[in-house]
Amino acid sequence: MTHLSVADWFVIVAYLVGVICFGVRLGRGQKSTRDYFLGSRGISWWGVSLSIVATETSALTFIGVPAIAFGGNLAFIQIIIGYVIARILLAVVMVPHYFKGEIYSPYQMLGDAFGPGARRTASVFFLIAGTLAAGVRIYVTCIPLQLMLGFGDDGIIVAILLFVGLSLIYTYIGGVKAVIWTDAIQFLLLAGGGLFAFIYIPTQLTGGWDAIWPAASEAGKFAWFNGSFTLAAPYNIWMGVIGATFLVMSSHGADQLIVQRVLSCRSVGDGRRALALSAVIIFPLFLLFLMVGVLLWVFYQQNAFAITLPEAQPGVGKNDYVFPIFILTEIPVVMKGFLIVAILSAAMSSVSSALSALASVSTMDL
Repeated sequence: MTHLSVADWFVIVAYLVGVICFGVRLGRGQKSTRDYFLGSRGISWWGVSLSIVATETSALTFIGVPAIAFGGNLAFIQIIIGYVIARILLAVVMVPHYFKGEIYSPYQMLGDAFGPGARRTASVFFLIAGTLAAGVRIYVTCIPLQLMLGFGDDGIIVAILLFVGLSLIYTYIGGVKAVIWTDAIQFLLLAGGGLFAFIYIPTQLTGGWDAIWPAASEAGKFAWFNGSFTLAAPYNIWMGVIGATFLVMSSHGADQLIVQRVLSCRSVGDGRRALALSAVIIFPLFLLFLMVGVLLWVFYQQNAFAITLPEAQPGVGKNDYVFPIFILTEIPVVMKGFLIVAILSAAMSSVSSALSALASVSTMDL
């Protein structure tokens, strides 16, 4: 079956209605900008941690990480080592500074240290970069969603309006509290979708689980370490330990998209716990989706694609369509709807987080 059934659409619509109602309900009782942008600094650290992971793992992760392993191996996991190291460093070094006084963004800290000009300049750069990054994520995510939802050649506009508009509703009404707790639920759906795929795909293989190791190991799919210094290597341990560490120290330590979540915690200790738990979660999560890519490779060594892979689009490679096509053609009714909900969850968590962060900086820092 290459289309969605009524049952699949019911699952999707039920999710969309449910997440909006949940977010709107959480927005009740807000009386100040502190409530709206910081959640009154009373949000549980574990919810913040799940929100951090949901924010950084967009639908591109759900679709793109399996594509990396499908076309290569597990070497991308070296990059995640840097993700973990950076979080530990930030928890120790930066989090205490976030709780010195009542700050709403890291750019306020810049203003306190170097003057209002530095604060405004950093804020403007964030607004430009954040808007462009959100636009790219939305567009690239909607390319495979357009295919999966059956919207037709011009349906990408419909897909964009659908999940951006719905994300805007609960973000606007509920503030950061609604964003964080809907993010937490969306993370569970994202991880649950990946786990279902990991368990389900081997049941569709000739030989089941026993067929995976011989085929994948012979093709080098389980290779994960590359100590090469050459720039030609797509992923190596130095990129992970050095490059990814500095990248995440920037994105999680000086970018309002993530810092806003930490600022919503109750204390320095809770902020540290939130970052530490996200470090514990992020490694197995990416490994799970890489393994889904390996399993998809084994499956398509045994089976032909039910429909032809679309040509690559800007920002979306041909392999990025593999998992969406598998969901569309091989997953049974209802569970197909659930996996599309998982992709929508990943997309909406990134959009709502970006909207909340952009709104807080526009209001408080300019």
